Amino acid sequence: MELGGVKTEFAGSNYIYAATHPDYVDPGCPTNQLKKFLASPEARAHWATAPSVAKRIIDIVGSTDLPLRLAVGEDAWKLIKDSVISTDKSLDRWRRLSEGP
Repeated sequence: MELGGVKTEFAGSNYIYAATHPDYVDPGCPTNQLKKFLASPEARAHWATAPSVAKRIIDIVGSTDLPLRLAVGEDAWKLIKDSVISTDKSLDRWRRLSEGP
Protein backbone atom coordinates (compact mmCIF):
# COMPACT_ATOMS: atom_id res chain seq x y z
CA MET A 1 0.00 0.00 0.00
CA GLU A 2 1.37 3.37 -1.05
CA LEU A 3 -0.25 5.80 1.34
CA GLY A 4 -0.37 9.49 0.53
CA GLY A 5 -1.23 12.27 2.92
CA VAL A 6 -4.05 11.69 5.38
CA LYS A 7 -6.04 14.50 6.96
CA THR A 8 -5.04 13.93 10.58
CA GLU A 9 -2.93 15.93 13.03
CA PHE A 10 0.13 13.78 12.21
CA ALA A 11 1.42 16.50 9.89
CA GLY A 12 -0.21 19.29 11.88
CA SER A 13 0.07 20.13 15.55
CA ASN A 14 1.52 16.69 16.39
CA TYR A 15 4.49 17.11 14.05
CA ILE A 16 7.61 18.40 15.80
CA TYR A 17 10.64 19.46 13.77
CA ALA A 18 14.14 19.01 15.13
CA ALA A 19 16.79 21.61 14.40
CA THR A 20 18.05 21.31 10.82
CA HIS A 21 21.61 20.08 10.45
CA PRO A 22 23.72 22.54 8.40
CA ASP A 23 24.29 19.89 5.70
CA TYR A 24 20.53 19.76 5.06
CA VAL A 25 19.54 23.41 4.65
CA ASP A 26 19.29 23.23 0.84
CA PRO A 27 15.60 23.70 -0.13
CA GLY A 28 16.03 20.93 -2.73
CA CYS A 29 16.98 18.40 -0.06
CA PRO A 30 14.34 15.60 0.10
CA THR A 31 13.70 16.31 3.78
CA ASN A 32 12.97 19.96 3.02
CA GLN A 33 10.78 18.99 0.09
CA LEU A 34 8.76 16.78 2.46
CA LYS A 35 8.48 19.59 5.03
CA LYS A 36 7.23 21.92 2.29
CA PHE A 37 4.70 19.31 1.15
CA LEU A 38 3.43 18.71 4.70
CA ALA A 39 2.94 22.45 5.25
CA SER A 40 1.20 23.11 1.94
CA PRO A 41 -2.53 23.82 2.19
CA GLU A 42 -2.83 23.06 -1.53
CA ALA A 43 -1.33 19.60 -1.02
CA ARG A 44 -3.50 18.93 2.03
CA ALA A 45 -6.60 19.62 -0.05
CA HIS A 46 -5.84 16.40 -1.96
CA TRP A 47 -5.13 14.22 1.07
CA ALA A 48 -7.45 11.35 1.91
CA THR A 49 -9.54 11.25 5.07
CA ALA A 50 -8.81 8.64 7.72
CA PRO A 51 -12.22 6.93 7.26
CA SER A 52 -11.69 6.66 3.49
CA VAL A 53 -8.24 5.10 4.03
CA ALA A 54 -9.70 2.60 6.50
CA LYS A 55 -12.43 1.68 4.00
CA ARG A 56 -9.88 1.08 1.26
CA ILE A 57 -7.84 -1.17 3.55
CA ILE A 58 -10.95 -3.17 4.46
CA ASP A 59 -11.96 -3.39 0.79
CA ILE A 60 -8.57 -4.72 -0.36
CA VAL A 61 -7.82 -7.09 2.52
CA GLY A 62 -10.06 -9.88 1.26
CA SER A 63 -8.98 -9.61 -2.36
CA THR A 64 -7.35 -12.56 -4.06
CA ASP A 65 -5.89 -10.27 -6.72
CA LEU A 66 -3.68 -7.92 -4.70
CA PRO A 67 -1.80 -5.26 -6.64
CA LEU A 68 1.95 -4.80 -6.24
CA ARG A 69 1.19 -1.18 -5.40
CA LEU A 70 -2.10 0.29 -4.29
CA ALA A 71 -1.96 4.06 -4.22
CA VAL A 72 -4.22 5.37 -1.49
CA GLY A 73 -5.13 9.00 -1.92
CA GLU A 74 -5.15 11.33 -4.88
CA ASP A 75 -1.67 12.65 -4.08
CA ALA A 76 -0.16 9.15 -3.81
CA TRP A 77 -1.71 8.14 -7.12
CA LYS A 78 -0.34 11.24 -8.85
CA LEU A 79 3.18 10.80 -7.45
CA ILE A 80 3.33 7.16 -8.55
CA LYS A 81 1.80 7.93 -11.96
CA ASP A 82 4.29 10.76 -12.56
CA SER A 83 7.14 8.42 -11.63
CA VAL A 84 5.88 5.74 -14.04
CA ILE A 85 5.60 8.29 -16.87
CA SER A 86 9.12 9.56 -16.18
CA THR A 87 10.50 6.01 -16.12
CA ASP A 88 8.68 5.18 -19.36
CA LYS A 89 10.16 8.24 -21.08
CA SER A 90 13.64 7.33 -19.87
CA LEU A 91 13.25 3.75 -21.11
CA ASP A 92 12.13 4.99 -24.52
CA ARG A 93 15.01 7.46 -24.71
CA TRP A 94 17.62 4.75 -24.09
CA ARG A 95 15.85 1.86 -25.84
CA ARG A 96 18.25 1.65 -28.78
CA LEU A 97 21.25 1.39 -26.46
CA SER A 98 19.44 -1.06 -24.16
CA GLU A 99 18.46 -3.41 -26.97
CA GLY A 100 21.52 -2.86 -29.15
CA PRO A 101 24.16 -5.45 -29.99
